[in-house]
Amino acid sequence: MTTDAPIPNSTALDINPRISRYLETNDQIDPADSLLIHEDMARLLKARVELEKRMVAIQNGLNGLDAAIQSRKAVLAPIRLLSDDILGAIFMWCTPSSASDLDETPDSLDVFRWPPWILSHVCRRWRKTALAHKRLWSTIALFLTSYSDGGSSLQLFKTILQRAAPCELALTIDHAVADESDSYLFFRNHFQEIMQATTPQIRILHVPTPDYVVHLLAGNPLHGLECLQLTYRRGFIHLQNPPARSPLFTMPRLHTLVYEFAAVPFHGLSLPWAQLKNVFLGYSKTEVLELLADTGLEVLALRHSRHEANHSVPHRTFTFPKLHTLWLDGNSEEMYHFFALVCGPKLKTLKIALDDTFFMSGMFLSVVHYPGVIERLDVACKNLLEVTADDLNNRFFKPLSNVRECYVALPAQAMRALFSDLSADNLILPCLRILRLSADGLDRYMDELSRAIAARKDMHNAAKLAAVEVSLLKNTSPGWDDTESSDGMVSLARLRELLDCDVRMYTHLEDDAPWNVLPPFASCEIELDPTELY
Repeated sequence: MTTDAPIPNSTALDINPRISRYLETNDQIDPADSLLIHEDMARLLKARVELEKRMVAIQNGLNGLDAAIQSRKAVLAPIRLLSDDILGAIFMWCTPSSASDLDETPDSLDVFRWPPWILSHVCRRWRKTALAHKRLWSTIALFLTSYSDGGSSLQLFKTILQRAAPCELALTIDHAVADESDSYLFFRNHFQEIMQATTPQIRILHVPTPDYVVHLLAGNPLHGLECLQLTYRRGFIHLQNPPARSPLFTMPRLHTLVYEFAAVPFHGLSLPWAQLKNVFLGYSKTEVLELLADTGLEVLALRHSRHEANHSVPHRTFTFPKLHTLWLDGNSEEMYHFFALVCGPKLKTLKIALDDTFFMSGMFLSVVHYPGVIERLDVACKNLLEVTADDLNNRFFKPLSNVRECYVALPAQAMRALFSDLSADNLILPCLRILRLSADGLDRYMDELSRAIAARKDMHNAAKLAAVEVSLLKNTSPGWDDTESSDGMVSLARLRELLDCDVRMYTHLEDDAPWNVLPPFASCEIELDPTELY
């Protein structure tokens, strides 16, 4: 495409004086001049063609250079500079550490969706790295409803187990309730034998409908099991040979139990209650609490209950001598019973998520046992009506005299009352040093909060507030401005002037916050701190 033809210079582009006179008049063109014009145009057109050829050649040359540069950059890409160990660590972030969230977790036998399968088919190096990192394959989610007798699910399951060995496993076994009988038979006919041989490797076991799956594992050691999550969606289904009794397991390492919707304490499984350290009970009866009393339990989470509705204080109180963290989620009547039932002499952290569609007089929060030992308090209330300052401050916050760190998400009236009493004569939370709050704006609370911060600096009987964290909630619906409000910026500046340290503010929360600021049970293993989410 290159050419050596000369490029016309500016002088060669000038028009012949004999021709230029025709540009100024309408005279008839002489035949000789017409021939001269055609010759001149032919010369210019030829020069233009030559220039186009050179431009194409130059563009092709540039494209070739760009491709060569990109190929060199690809070789120097950061992913190629990583060692296999670092690449494998990145792969680990692509796979859930446990398969407890069934709505977000794809089937582990789906080679088109499960991350380890995908990563191992990108290139030879990635495949080698994926196969070398055994933990990448150690999380397994089985959805029995999607498998068929003639499919490849059993072989894929064996392959995953081989690639994960000898790592401990995080295993979820689930199926649709409508196909429970068929799923049970499929599991018994195809997976039971290989699963029983694998039980010593299981570290986390999540069975959303455990009635029969758990029984199929009976008689096999679960020596490595540390976390067990059982969710009873419904009662026993009607099969020809239902389990006659609760299976017994040896689980010497079990320390965490998530136990939901169990009708009776011994429903489907006998558990080593005395050795448990972390327990989440959802919609369970108080008999389960009795099994945990006077043990080494350290973390207890209660979400709703199945107690008979009455407004009297329960006659029984269960003591948990080593309990240091208590998470509660329910309505005011349930809280009334929870606080009466649970006695923790060494309780340090109390987290409450309270949701009521109506307020029951006399049923407001009240810590019955050892309120003065609690050092950290998180409380989020939603839909509370008729809450007075007396209910909130005198009956709940006043006895909590040792709280050093507090997170609050309360209705506007309750929030103002709280901030007012932080520096009132009838002082509440005298040891408070760190305050975290969620609000849809600070303008309604700013005066009370500012006065409290300023007043506590000079109070001899109250600790000075050292840090404030604010989550400003914003509406991200169409038509709303996503930028921080001027109110938020002005209020933030005022708080920074009042405090001796910085004030942090976040504005990324959405939907029905502040309720979603404090998800009380964020992890199957009950290890996540919900206050890290704001």
